[in-house]
Amino acid sequence: MTRVEQPGPDTFLGLSDTPLSYFGEAGKVVDVNSGATALQFTTSSSSTAVVEEVTGTVNGVNTVFNLSSTPVSNASVQIEHGGQVMRNGIEVTITGTTVTFAAGSEPLVRPFARYST
Repeated sequence: MTRVEQPGPDTFLGLSDTPLSYFGEAGKVVDVNSGATALQFTTSSSSTAVVEEVTGTVNGVNTVFNLSSTPVSNASVQIEHGGQVMRNGIEVTITGTTVTFAAGSEPLVRPFARYST
């Protein structure tokens, strides 16, 4: 059997099942359409990882601090204080962007948060 090479497109847009232009598509990803018949540009639904110092007064008395963004879920938030990971629902409670430390767990150093948005 002899294989015959067919000339094909030399760019992504040259394919017959792709969008005709990149215009207005910056920051999007390529996926297969719902009919599984072509490729299309769509907005990425991936989450963003955040690592930050929480805001609030660190004085050994204040128990309420804030995150800069709303996490995907309260359970996804990990708070680290003084090198220790705080147990969500025991040493800290997360509600939206608010981080509340339990009595006896008041920070003496700036806590860090890790979460997804």
